[in-house]
Amino acid sequence: MQRNERNRKIGSFLFALHAACPPQWVEFEDQNSIFGVRDDAYRTLAACQDYCAGTAACVAVDFNYDEDSCWLHLDPRDLLDENTYSQDNTHQYRIDRTCAADTTLSGLLSVNDSR
Repeated sequence: MQRNERNRKIGSFLFALHAACPPQWVEFEDQNSIFGVRDDAYRTLAACQDYCAGTAACVAVDFNYDEDSCWLHLDPRDLLDENTYSQDNTHQYRIDRTCAADTTLSGLLSVNDSR
């Protein structure tokens, strides 16, 4: 299989996986954690969450509504109680990448292979 064809199939599979198993978010109002990495390219909550969902190591985002700023967390230790603080108008969204019980990898593969 040629490299471009292989990359196309991998991309199609990842798209199908994300569509069949979208991430869920757990919101913590007026809370943030230290060690987040700010990225000013993402100025809306939806863009910030999409950025996190597309980053395999992402465990959470803090979104500051006063500044429309996105803070990415790549280390689960950032979310420990001793690293988490109260901050008005900043909400933390922790990602849950767990698929629903009726979503199967084999089902995704068979759908993707038919393309």
